[in-house]
Amino acid sequence: MRVVPLAFMVVSHVGFALRQAINSAIKEQRLPAIPKDVDRDLADRLMGLNTKVASLPIIIERLQRNWEAVRQHAMVRDRSLDGYALDGKREESREMVIDTESLFTTLKSAYDVAQRLAKCVGRRVLNLPNVSIEAALARVAGLPETQRKLLEYVRGEFVHASAPWFEVLIPEQGSPDLVILLSHDPDYRRGEGYILLSTVNGLVTAVATYLDALEGQLVAMVNEYGLDSLPTNAHTH
Repeated sequence: MRVVPLAFMVVSHVGFALRQAINSAIKEQRLPAIPKDVDRDLADRLMGLNTKVASLPIIIERLQRNWEAVRQHAMVRDRSLDGYALDGKREESREMVIDTESLFTTLKSAYDVAQRLAKCVGRRVLNLPNVSIEAALARVAGLPETQRKLLEYVRGEFVHASAPWFEVLIPEQGSPDLVILLSHDPDYRRGEGYILLSTVNGLVTAVATYLDALEGQLVAMVNEYGLDSLPTNAHTH
């Protein structure tokens, strides 16, 4: 039986600073050498997070490209047809469904893997108590609680309850927006049953900010670990 591994070209910076910090701590003898099983666990989580982060621009680019095509169709169509389904290329709508589901699934998965990575570093690498790890995670900024809950809710809807479908919202003033429906009866006055693509863009930015901040927090924890046990003159090296 032949087995041919497929190379994955890493194009994301996420995880490199953390791995370098851990390697430096081991070299400086602030950390003992990491057992093989722990190092494998760490490597898997780092690669998992890096892969998910690297896939996001691909999903977003295709979603944005199809949205721009749909928007053009909607803007030039006769206003008397508003309320009737917009006919476009079938692959545009199919890809938008697939990519919207993929985007929310990948965003939530990246967040979850980042949390597990943090706990792996805290428990298995730094041997910190759970209370210290939870306190460190609570200090990480970038993804407000309202956005985190929105991410969990929308991802849960698409994975467990329904598929996304869309409407184009064209205001009298301002730019058109893509409405991602969470309900067959969205309430535009109350802002319920849907999420706007412009809101999703802000959510993507918030998750990316959070991941960078989380890695920065982990790097700081590793860099500070074991300094008290080093000789005074070693602190300058």
